[in-house]
Amino acid sequence: MLHFKTFFQKENKKMKTLKISIITGIFLILNTIASAQIIDNYAVRIGAGLSNQYWNYKSFSNLSNWKDDKIGFIGQFAVEKEIGNNLSVRPAIGYIQKGFNDNITITTIEGDEIELVESKMILHNISIDIAFKIKPIQSKILPYFLVGLRTNYLIDCKEPTIEFQGEEHEIYNELSTEFKNFTLDQILGIGFIYQNKYFLEIEYNPSLTKILDLEGITIKDRYFNLTLGCNINELRNN
Repeated sequence: MLHFKTFFQKENKKMKTLKISIITGIFLILNTIASAQIIDNYAVRIGAGLSNQYWNYKSFSNLSNWKDDKIGFIGQFAVEKEIGNNLSVRPAIGYIQKGFNDNITITTIEGDEIELVESKMILHNISIDIAFKIKPIQSKILPYFLVGLRTNYLIDCKEPTIEFQGEEHEIYNELSTEFKNFTLDQILGIGFIYQNKYFLEIEYNPSLTKILDLEGITIKDRYFNLTLGCNINELRNN
Protein backbone atom coordinates (compact mmCIF):
# COMPACT_ATOMS: atom_id res chain seq x y z
CA MET A 1 0.00 0.00 0.00
CA LEU A 2 1.27 3.49 -0.85
CA HIS A 3 1.18 6.18 1.81
CA PHE A 4 1.33 9.92 1.14
CA LYS A 5 2.48 11.89 4.18
CA THR A 6 3.24 15.53 4.85
CA PHE A 7 4.86 17.35 7.75
CA PHE A 8 4.10 20.86 6.56
CA GLN A 9 2.02 23.47 8.36
CA LYS A 10 0.87 26.63 6.71
CA GLU A 11 2.20 29.87 8.13
CA ASN A 12 -0.31 32.72 8.36
CA LYS A 13 1.94 35.37 6.87
CA LYS A 14 0.30 38.35 5.19
CA MET A 15 1.33 39.54 1.74
CA LYS A 16 0.82 43.26 2.25
CA THR A 17 4.18 44.32 0.82
CA LEU A 18 3.73 42.16 -2.28
CA LYS A 19 0.19 43.40 -2.90
CA ILE A 20 1.34 47.01 -2.58
CA SER A 21 4.11 46.32 -5.13
CA ILE A 22 1.59 44.77 -7.53
CA ILE A 23 -0.88 47.63 -7.22
CA THR A 24 1.94 50.17 -7.64
CA GLY A 25 3.22 48.35 -10.74
CA ILE A 26 -0.21 48.26 -12.39
CA PHE A 27 -0.72 51.95 -11.55
CA LEU A 28 2.63 52.83 -13.15
CA ILE A 29 1.71 50.91 -16.32
CA LEU A 30 -1.63 52.66 -16.66
CA ASN A 31 -0.19 56.04 -15.75
CA THR A 32 2.64 55.70 -18.28
CA ILE A 33 0.25 54.83 -21.10
CA ALA A 34 -2.31 57.46 -20.14
CA SER A 35 0.14 60.34 -19.67
CA ALA A 36 2.19 59.66 -22.80
CA GLN A 37 1.02 61.77 -25.72
CA ILE A 38 2.73 59.38 -28.11
CA ILE A 39 3.84 55.82 -27.38
CA ASP A 40 7.14 55.47 -29.21
CA ASN A 41 7.02 51.71 -29.77
CA TYR A 42 4.54 48.84 -29.63
CA ALA A 43 6.35 45.52 -29.46
CA VAL A 44 5.78 41.78 -29.23
CA ARG A 45 8.35 39.23 -28.19
CA ILE A 46 8.30 35.44 -28.01
CA GLY A 47 10.84 32.85 -27.00
CA ALA A 48 11.81 30.15 -24.56
CA GLY A 49 12.72 30.19 -20.89
CA LEU A 50 14.67 27.88 -18.60
CA SER A 51 13.05 27.59 -15.17
CA ASN A 52 13.79 25.75 -11.95
CA GLN A 53 12.88 25.65 -8.26
CA TYR A 54 14.92 25.23 -5.09
CA TRP A 55 13.12 23.16 -2.44
CA ASN A 56 14.52 23.97 0.98
CA TYR A 57 13.48 21.43 3.62
CA LYS A 58 14.08 23.27 6.90
CA SER A 59 14.36 20.18 9.11
CA PHE A 60 16.04 17.94 6.54
CA SER A 61 18.75 20.06 4.91
CA ASN A 62 20.27 17.00 3.23
CA LEU A 63 17.10 16.73 1.12
CA SER A 64 17.21 20.37 -0.02
CA ASN A 65 18.13 20.72 -3.69
CA TRP A 66 17.42 22.24 -7.08
CA LYS A 67 15.09 20.26 -9.30
CA ASP A 68 15.96 19.65 -12.96
CA ASP A 69 15.59 22.54 -15.42
CA LYS A 70 12.51 22.81 -17.63
CA ILE A 71 12.04 24.70 -20.91
CA GLY A 72 8.81 26.64 -21.42
CA PHE A 73 7.22 29.31 -23.63
CA ILE A 74 7.22 33.07 -23.03
CA GLY A 75 5.20 35.66 -24.97
CA GLN A 76 4.66 39.34 -24.13
CA PHE A 77 3.21 42.54 -25.53
CA ALA A 78 4.99 45.77 -24.55
CA VAL A 79 4.80 49.51 -25.06
CA GLU A 80 7.77 51.84 -24.81
CA LYS A 81 8.11 55.53 -24.01
CA GLU A 82 11.38 57.33 -24.60
CA ILE A 83 12.79 59.45 -21.76
CA GLY A 84 15.65 61.25 -23.46
CA ASN A 85 18.15 59.64 -25.83
CA ASN A 86 19.50 56.96 -23.52
CA LEU A 87 16.55 55.82 -21.41
CA SER A 88 13.02 54.56 -21.92
CA VAL A 89 10.35 52.90 -19.79
CA ARG A 90 8.81 49.65 -21.05
CA PRO A 91 5.70 48.18 -19.39
CA ALA A 92 4.70 44.72 -20.65
CA ILE A 93 2.08 42.04 -20.11
CA GLY A 94 2.10 38.43 -21.23
CA TYR A 95 2.27 34.72 -20.50
CA ILE A 96 5.21 32.84 -18.96
CA GLN A 97 5.45 29.10 -18.34
CA LYS A 98 7.62 28.10 -15.40
CA GLY A 99 8.23 24.95 -13.36
CA PHE A 100 10.77 22.13 -13.32
CA ASN A 101 11.43 18.53 -14.31
CA ASP A 102 11.15 16.24 -11.31
CA ASN A 103 13.92 13.88 -10.32
CA ILE A 104 12.19 12.28 -7.34
CA THR A 105 12.10 8.52 -6.71
CA ILE A 106 8.97 7.13 -5.06
CA THR A 107 8.78 3.70 -3.50
CA THR A 108 6.07 1.59 -1.90
CA ILE A 109 6.37 0.20 1.64
CA GLU A 110 7.49 -3.04 0.03
CA GLY A 111 10.42 -1.18 -1.59
CA ASP A 112 9.16 -1.26 -5.17
CA GLU A 113 9.90 1.83 -7.25
CA ILE A 114 7.04 3.69 -8.90
CA GLU A 115 7.77 5.48 -12.17
CA LEU A 116 6.58 8.98 -12.93
CA VAL A 117 3.90 9.13 -15.62
CA GLU A 118 4.52 12.88 -15.99
CA SER A 119 7.76 14.36 -14.64
CA LYS A 120 7.06 18.04 -15.33
CA MET A 121 5.71 20.60 -12.89
CA ILE A 122 4.15 23.25 -15.13
CA LEU A 123 3.16 26.66 -13.76
CA HIS A 124 1.09 28.89 -16.04
CA ASN A 125 1.66 32.56 -15.19
CA ILE A 126 0.34 35.91 -16.34
CA SER A 127 3.20 38.41 -16.12
CA ILE A 128 3.24 42.19 -15.72
CA ASP A 129 6.57 44.02 -16.15
CA ILE A 130 7.87 47.46 -15.38
CA ALA A 131 11.34 47.74 -16.92
CA PHE A 132 13.75 50.52 -17.78
CA LYS A 133 15.68 50.24 -21.03
CA ILE A 134 19.15 51.81 -20.80
CA LYS A 135 20.89 52.60 -24.10
CA PRO A 136 24.51 53.59 -23.45
CA ILE A 137 25.39 54.23 -27.11
CA GLN A 138 23.63 54.95 -30.40
CA SER A 139 24.40 52.70 -33.37
CA LYS A 140 22.79 50.71 -36.20
CA ILE A 141 22.83 47.59 -34.02
CA LEU A 142 21.98 49.14 -30.67
CA PRO A 143 22.92 47.32 -27.45
CA TYR A 144 20.90 48.06 -24.32
CA PHE A 145 20.27 46.90 -20.76
CA LEU A 146 16.99 46.07 -19.02
CA VAL A 147 16.40 46.60 -15.30
CA GLY A 148 13.06 46.31 -13.55
CA LEU A 149 10.46 44.20 -11.77
CA ARG A 150 8.07 41.46 -12.90
CA THR A 151 4.90 40.36 -11.14
CA ASN A 152 3.73 36.81 -11.82
CA TYR A 153 0.15 35.69 -11.24
CA LEU A 154 -0.26 31.90 -11.13
CA ILE A 155 -3.41 30.90 -13.01
CA ASP A 156 -2.95 27.13 -13.26
CA CYS A 157 -0.61 24.34 -12.23
CA LYS A 158 -0.01 20.90 -13.76
CA GLU A 159 1.84 18.52 -11.46
CA PRO A 160 4.10 15.49 -11.79
CA THR A 161 2.00 12.33 -11.60
CA ILE A 162 2.46 8.62 -10.91
CA GLU A 163 0.30 5.62 -11.71
CA PHE A 164 -0.50 3.34 -8.77
CA GLN A 165 -2.99 0.48 -8.76
CA GLY A 166 -4.45 1.67 -12.04
CA GLU A 167 -4.99 5.28 -10.94
CA GLU A 168 -2.97 8.44 -11.52
CA HIS A 169 -1.95 10.53 -8.50
CA GLU A 170 -0.54 14.06 -8.36
CA ILE A 171 2.38 13.70 -6.00
CA TYR A 172 2.52 17.31 -4.73
CA ASN A 173 -1.19 18.05 -4.51
CA GLU A 174 -1.09 19.07 -0.83
CA LEU A 175 1.79 21.48 -1.47
CA SER A 176 0.75 22.97 -4.81
CA THR A 177 -2.57 24.14 -3.39
CA GLU A 178 -0.53 26.38 -1.06
CA PHE A 179 1.50 28.01 -3.86
CA LYS A 180 1.20 31.79 -3.77
CA ASN A 181 -0.71 33.29 -6.67
CA PHE A 182 1.44 36.44 -6.69
CA THR A 183 5.24 36.42 -6.84
CA LEU A 184 7.78 39.10 -7.67
CA ASP A 185 10.95 38.79 -9.79
CA GLN A 186 13.80 41.06 -10.80
CA ILE A 187 14.42 41.82 -14.47
CA LEU A 188 18.11 41.86 -15.40
CA GLY A 189 18.74 41.69 -19.10
CA ILE A 190 20.74 42.67 -22.14
CA GLY A 191 19.40 43.20 -25.64
CA PHE A 192 20.35 44.13 -29.19
CA ILE A 193 18.05 45.95 -31.60
CA TYR A 194 18.53 46.36 -35.35
CA GLN A 195 17.29 49.57 -37.03
CA ASN A 196 14.78 49.99 -34.23
CA LYS A 197 12.76 47.09 -35.70
CA TYR A 198 13.97 43.66 -34.61
CA PHE A 199 15.49 42.80 -31.27
CA LEU A 200 16.97 39.91 -29.32
CA GLU A 201 16.97 39.82 -25.52
CA ILE A 202 18.54 37.64 -22.84
CA GLU A 203 17.11 37.92 -19.32
CA TYR A 204 17.84 36.57 -15.87
CA ASN A 205 14.93 36.78 -13.44
CA PRO A 206 15.89 35.92 -9.86
CA SER A 207 12.92 35.62 -7.53
CA LEU A 208 12.37 38.25 -4.85
CA THR A 209 9.55 36.35 -3.15
CA LYS A 210 8.94 32.69 -2.32
CA ILE A 211 6.47 30.52 -4.19
CA LEU A 212 5.82 28.65 -0.95
CA ASP A 213 6.73 29.48 2.64
CA LEU A 214 5.59 26.91 5.18
CA GLU A 215 6.93 25.75 8.51
CA GLY A 216 8.65 22.73 7.00
CA ILE A 217 9.62 23.92 3.53
CA THR A 218 10.24 27.00 1.40
CA ILE A 219 10.32 27.07 -2.40
CA LYS A 220 11.95 29.74 -4.55
CA ASP A 221 12.48 29.81 -8.30
CA ARG A 222 14.87 31.18 -10.90
CA TYR A 223 14.28 31.88 -14.56
CA PHE A 224 16.35 32.62 -17.68
CA ASN A 225 14.85 33.45 -21.07
CA LEU A 226 15.87 34.18 -24.64
CA THR A 227 13.38 36.05 -26.83
CA LEU A 228 13.07 37.54 -30.30
CA GLY A 229 10.81 40.53 -30.91
CA CYS A 230 9.81 43.34 -33.20
CA ASN A 231 8.46 46.88 -32.90
CA ILE A 232 5.11 46.63 -34.66
CA ASN A 233 4.75 50.32 -35.46
CA GLU A 234 8.20 50.48 -37.11
CA LEU A 235 7.32 47.55 -39.38
CA ARG A 236 4.00 49.13 -40.36
CA ASN A 237 5.66 52.44 -41.20
CA ASN A 238 8.03 50.81 -43.70
